[in-house]
Amino acid sequence: MTVGLTVTNSSGTVFLPANHGGSSGVFITNSPPFITQQATNQSALTNTTVSFTVMANGKMPLFYQWRFNSNDISVAVNSTATSPTLMLANVTSANAGFYDAVVTNSLGTTMSAPVRLVVTNGTSLNPSPQAFVVESREIRLGPVIVTSDGVVIPVLDTAGRRHSCSNTKTR
Repeated sequence: MTVGLTVTNSSGTVFLPANHGGSSGVFITNSPPFITQQATNQSALTNTTVSFTVMANGKMPLFYQWRFNSNDISVAVNSTATSPTLMLANVTSANAGFYDAVVTNSLGTTMSAPVRLVVTNGTSLNPSPQAFVVESREIRLGPVIVTSDGVVIPVLDTAGRRHSCSNTKTR
């Protein structure tokens, strides 16, 4: 027997179990889809694998369609284009751009926020902050990609912005 709280109104039904395997959760049984977890921006080196995941809830079944630069990705091109997780193998500069997912069910449609993929021809991804001294000031960058020709590219954060820099005087 499942114990919990059921709330029903004209928009649908929500069930909150009292204890579900040690944690509580919400199950939506009659609602249009809504995004519960957005995908995040990615920076990748050429020929690596990247994945984007969107989590949604609503009346089941939910159907997913990933898009690249506002165009549907065909299942013939990528078999994961209609799943919650889009996998991109051996990325190249042609894969760089914006991705989003359209989620539908029998009651409606919703769209995830667009996320950006940046692809570089770099030779290494340096996950630790880098420091540079410029005109008696130390500038610290977050994670960077160092290309094969020595160019340092800051990695984008989850909102598509460069990591913040802090300027501090050196001693």
